[in-house]
Amino acid sequence: MSRFILTPSGDIDGMLLGDGPEIHLPPHLSTQIAYGVRPGDTVVVHGVQAIAAPVVEAASITDQRTGQSIVDNGSPRRAPRGAPPDGTAQAPALVAQGQVQRLLHGPRGEVNGALLSDGTMLRLPPDEAQRYAALLQLGQPLAASGPGAKTQLGTVIAATEIGPSAIS
Repeated sequence: MSRFILTPSGDIDGMLLGDGPEIHLPPHLSTQIAYGVRPGDTVVVHGVQAIAAPVVEAASITDQRTGQSIVDNGSPRRAPRGAPPDGTAQAPALVAQGQVQRLLHGPRGEVNGALLSDGTMLRLPPDEAQRYAALLQLGQPLAASGPGAKTQLGTVIAATEIGPSAIS
C-alpha cells in the first residue's frame, strides 16, 4: 500500500496500491485502518471491483506483515441529523497547486478528485468532477482552494475553486 486517500475532513476512506487499483473503504473503518495498516505494507484485499475504473470496494483487508485483518461488518451507527456529512463546515481554507498525478474515484468508479504531484488530494463531488473533466487530466497543471485538512496522513482539500493556475 503506497498511501491513504482522505476525506475532506481528514478521515481515511481509501488507499492506493502503488500504480495498481484504488481501494475504497467505508468511513467507519477509518480508525481501524489507521492503526492496522501502514504505507509500505503489503495487503491482501477482498471486495468488489468497479466496472468503470480500477477501484475495489473493500470488504476486508489483511496486512501481510502483521496478519491483522480488518473486516467491514457494516456501519455501527449513523451520523446525527443535521451534522455536516464530511466535517468541512469549520475546516480552514487551503490552497494547492501542482500537476495531476492520479485521479481519485468513488466506490463505483466515478471520478471524485485528484492527487497532485505535491501529494495534496483534491476532492470534488462527482458532478463537479465531470464539469471540470478537461482540467482533471494526468499531467495537467491544476490549482484549487477550499476547506480541508492537514494531517499526519496528508493534506486534502474539498475544492470549491479550481483552475489551471494559482487561485488567489
